[in-house]
Amino acid sequence: MTKVLILKRIFFVFSLFYSCIAYSQQELLKNETVIQLVKLGIGNEVIIDKIKTSTVNFDVSIEQLIKLKEIGVSDSIVSEMIKASGKSKDSKPEIHQSGIFVSYLNGDSLKVEKQIVPNAISGQKSKNLLGAAFSYGLSSVKTVAIIPNPMSEIQLSTSKPEFLFYFSKSTSSLNNSGFSIESNSPNEFVLIKLALDGEQRIFQTGKASIGGYSFGVSEKDMIAFEIEQVNSDTYRIKFNQDLASGEYAFIPKNSGMLGSSFAKVYDFGITL
Repeated sequence: MTKVLILKRIFFVFSLFYSCIAYSQQELLKNETVIQLVKLGIGNEVIIDKIKTSTVNFDVSIEQLIKLKEIGVSDSIVSEMIKASGKSKDSKPEIHQSGIFVSYLNGDSLKVEKQIVPNAISGQKSKNLLGAAFSYGLSSVKTVAIIPNPMSEIQLSTSKPEFLFYFSKSTSSLNNSGFSIESNSPNEFVLIKLALDGEQRIFQTGKASIGGYSFGVSEKDMIAFEIEQVNSDTYRIKFNQDLASGEYAFIPKNSGMLGSSFAKVYDFGITL
């Protein structure tokens, strides 16, 4: 083979390669593009780098994996296709406004089941006034915030629910949690278990005794959760421990002020 023919072939290969790159920048990178690059003899590392830096829409079903293997696509490329496919699905859950959403995993894809509509606190009251009086202030008086109705409209039938916190830059239904204080991360919220008080639900917002007064939710009512950042605006919330049947709420950490009727709480129930 002459040098001219060799140079022509090299030029042809790179022309096709960069055509594929240009195409992938305009369109999604698909199985067919990867197959074409493999057939052209492009190295695994180059193809993997391209997958990592592109928007993808791979079909990684069993049938297609078998087809890729038969064609000669390497395991390392197939593995990267599977990873990229999962990331592309996870990174853009179907959410269009700020809020907290009940979610679930469908394969590698995060799906939204329903939105938790925020509930307003209807007021506050004091508890254990008589106990404090009879103990000459040694017993504590507690202030509690009131959430109307004995049960949330959102009832879940799992002990390990998952949630998505979405902070939109264009809407403020979640960002403004009350008192003109913006929240931009689930770290600025706590999950608490609510107590039933007749036909309403309550949670502690302060405590006073002869020794002084403290603001805030009782630590014994708080439930730890894990935070996984999906993208710059979206966070996935999971639990290591099972949640028992009962009523719960995500509330902002500025809980000392939660007696205000303007505060938002995101309440739900677990019914097992």
